[in-house]
Amino acid sequence: MIGGFGTKTLVVPSPPSRFCEVRRYFAICALGLWGTSLLAGPRPEPVLGERVVLTEQASSFPVSAAFRYLKDPSHQLEIEDLLRARRNAEFVPTRQTVPSFGYPRETVWVRAAVENRTPSEEFFLEIAYPVLDRFDLFVVANGRVVHTKQGGDLLPFSAREWKHRNFVFRLGLPRGTVSWVYLRVRSESAVQLPVTIWTRAAFTEKDHDEQAVLWIYYGVVMVMALYNLFLYFSLWDRSYLWYVASIVSVALLLMVQNGLAYEYLWPTLPGWNTQAQLATVCFMIFFSLRFARGYLRAWQNWRSSRGAH
Repeated sequence: MIGGFGTKTLVVPSPPSRFCEVRRYFAICALGLWGTSLLAGPRPEPVLGERVVLTEQASSFPVSAAFRYLKDPSHQLEIEDLLRARRNAEFVPTRQTVPSFGYPRETVWVRAAVENRTPSEEFFLEIAYPVLDRFDLFVVANGRVVHTKQGGDLLPFSAREWKHRNFVFRLGLPRGTVSWVYLRVRSESAVQLPVTIWTRAAFTEKDHDEQAVLWIYYGVVMVMALYNLFLYFSLWDRSYLWYVASIVSVALLLMVQNGLAYEYLWPTLPGWNTQAQLATVCFMIFFSLRFARGYLRAWQNWRSSRGAH
């Protein structure tokens, strides 16, 4: 009541609509990140043991759980040295389903026995950790090296045997025999070894499903980025521009970590690829803080205007 002549209704401004939209965007981003971690369904269940047995009843065989490891601080050991009985006895179990060695200064050797009880001799070995700097793969059968392969993100992408975001190699494993898989890893980044042997059909199906999940997520991020870029040019509010930069940097970091950035964005720049993860983390932190700063400032201004009324 004002002066007894009537009433005056106070109109309290509602929060800017972009805040509601931003909350929805964050929810969609979180859902997308969760979806990329699933990557198209369950993985084969690893079993700790001394030997990986390939049978017709399965199509994927986790090798990592059977790994034993040896660290070489001298960086001088060769595969011929490890085939001697004395050196073989120095390998110890990792006791992990997916071995993780942190940031080792030593060269890390791992090995596992693989017995092929199937009628097929063609398999695919996948190392699903695309940020390893350099490694050598050896397959030993009947006491001699039958396959020697190299990989790592220090090599040009065109040098890969199989053009894939992860490290994938064709393996010929003789029927009815036990072969030994050796990996020699030297990396300045973290060393994890999620290694799986697949049949051709199983690997093709798994890869098809994973690619679908990944590209759906990146498509959603692209739509969100373009929409908010349109809002920025319409309203000239820098909060939208910082938001676009933050979600693009998050997507770029994920692309570096899952190998798609090296496959599609800079396949001829291995030197840059080794530094890209650190660079994209810095970009993500910077843009996210700038966006949060603008968001909080706008929210405080809205609350202040509400209190003034």
